[in-house]
Amino acid sequence: MSHVTDTTVASLSYFLIEADAFRGQQNATAHLFANGRQKSKVIITLQARNQYGEVVLLPVGSLEIIPYTTAPGGWVSGTQPPETGILPYDEGTVRSGKTSEKKHTDSTDYQTFVRYIHLDPSVAGRTVFKFAARIRVQSRVWTTNNLDVPYGGQGEGGRFNSSVQIEAVEPTQYRVGNGLVVSSPLVVFEGTSPEAQGRSARVENTYVSLQNPRTGKVVKIHSTEQPPIYQSSLHLNKATVIVPPNSTRATPAITGPLELVLAYSNLLVSIKHPRDAICIAVGMIAYFNEVVGPRQQRYTYGWDVYGNRFDLSVYLRSDDPNASDLAPWGYTLTVEGVPPRSFTSFVPSRAAPPLGNWLSQMRMRLGSPTGNLYPNLRQQVEVVVEIEPRTNQDVSQQELDSLCLLLRSDDGTYTALQCEDNGEAQWFYKTVRNAYSYYPGTSAAASEHAASEGAALAVYTRRFYVHSRALAGTNVTLWAGITRIQGGEEYFYVTDGSETNFDEHVDISTMPIPLFGLDDYSFERELVGGEGNSDLFIWEYVLGTWVALRAVEPTGFGMIQWAVRSPSDTRASHVGYAAPGQREVSYNPLIELGDDFRPVAQVSRIRPQSVVVVLQGGNNIPFHSQSSREQGGPRPLLFVDAYGNDHTLMIHYADTSASGSRSLRLSLATGTESRSATDDEV
Repeated sequence: MSHVTDTTVASLSYFLIEADAFRGQQNATAHLFANGRQKSKVIITLQARNQYGEVVLLPVGSLEIIPYTTAPGGWVSGTQPPETGILPYDEGTVRSGKTSEKKHTDSTDYQTFVRYIHLDPSVAGRTVFKFAARIRVQSRVWTTNNLDVPYGGQGEGGRFNSSVQIEAVEPTQYRVGNGLVVSSPLVVFEGTSPEAQGRSARVENTYVSLQNPRTGKVVKIHSTEQPPIYQSSLHLNKATVIVPPNSTRATPAITGPLELVLAYSNLLVSIKHPRDAICIAVGMIAYFNEVVGPRQQRYTYGWDVYGNRFDLSVYLRSDDPNASDLAPWGYTLTVEGVPPRSFTSFVPSRAAPPLGNWLSQMRMRLGSPTGNLYPNLRQQVEVVVEIEPRTNQDVSQQELDSLCLLLRSDDGTYTALQCEDNGEAQWFYKTVRNAYSYYPGTSAAASEHAASEGAALAVYTRRFYVHSRALAGTNVTLWAGITRIQGGEEYFYVTDGSETNFDEHVDISTMPIPLFGLDDYSFERELVGGEGNSDLFIWEYVLGTWVALRAVEPTGFGMIQWAVRSPSDTRASHVGYAAPGQREVSYNPLIELGDDFRPVAQVSRIRPQSVVVVLQGGNNIPFHSQSSREQGGPRPLLFVDAYGNDHTLMIHYADTSASGSRSLRLSLATGTESRSATDDEV
């Protein structure tokens, strides 16, 4: 793009919106799972001109996705790409629609922008959305939803017509026979267990994989940096572990006498013959004097690579290990997919058989240190529900799936706690523990339950991780509910004391989110490269507070300031950041740095609990007026602490002078209070 003196946008000469999967096609329909995770990539190409007809640059922030005419709710657009590992919808060879005549836009005279659209789980399958683009520049507005002009990017008289059409696809509900593939057991170890006095031992692996129910094509499982850690299912002389695809190490969670714990843990800690599938390993030891107490677990794994969530229920039933010579190895392992369920209102069933005839125990407890949490949608309270059937009674998988947490209304009815966040619920739960720390402290209820946990080992255990957006100071009581199916009838029970010996609940409270002043933050700098008073330097500013920091919100933070705002100046300082625990430095992609300057790629060392703001000076950065004007700071930095609370601070250059670009200062996002860094090294 040639240099122009007047950068004011007077008109658009090209404006086109396209689905990335169908570029160059008109009226093609892209597909998108309505799961809130998968995203559809949209490409917008523009060309702007000034009053003299010269090509000029458009500002980025004023570009947005709009309905072409009207659109149902449940869609969100933005600049944030999908999380790592989540793939776009597999359109295969589908290329519906006719090719539109599109001017060649590989030239640098055209600007290309990317936006992403995702659909909430509330959107019904086969719902069709049609989107256009809109850009505002000062008082002027251009859109691509003008039906009366020809389709394409060139438009007519400064008016344009192009669109993206997306059809919602219902998320895959994986079950056996519907995309959930469970292998036959494979013997991967036969030998002896030194920890069990040389007794015979065996390990068998069962592998669980996914496939497209319609085409039979393999669907990969989304790998996570911190896969959930599960308890081991236990029964008689058998124990299980479950690990993600390709994992070679497991974390057995065995309870019982020390000799037994060591024997089974060593048998299962190393996964033999891992595959690109979830592996359930069953460890067995013959003729052990001790047997493990019965315990079953419901495992929630995560998502496929398209963002579709799936749960696995894994139930272990051992044969009597002393019945015969072959009996030590006999068992039944039942694996099934459990789709997420939502409930409306319930009342306990009238004239139902006593719950005590079926269950000997249905117990609730806090698994987290307290029942307190910050209402920031990230922090969790763990609620554990344990049930144990009476002798000669059992609990079916359908009955286990009905286990839920309940809120009681004023009229005495119960509403099941929402699974996953629908954007409105004051309280909801997830089935996976996240990376944020529990509220600090220890409640009497949690301590009492923890002390007695080993004495009352339930056969079936479910863990709920509760979140809230309710106002601070809100208190709720949660009960547990379960449905029994007997003789073709369904009976619903609640642990509210209406059934003798079944009075169980937990209390949860939202706490005020702390208010941080500027003095609560530290902002120390260290010179890690160059000379501090020269044009070439690298400062690392370590931003921390009294609680560990966990993440940085991806808002494109970064800024630049030239020593002199002049077309001939090449001296500038450039700012980026490294998130807590990360070595890689992220920068603002909207800043033009020229071809010669190389931003530092990594910080000198990882700070696990702090954000590192990098200030780098260079004398080979050509002056760029738009970057100087729009990305010169101050800039907000949004980050999250270990308890899931948000923080926003403004990062400034010291001032607008040449020397001011060599240092940074900190201020609150609201107010005028600010502070410069302190030097660890000058």
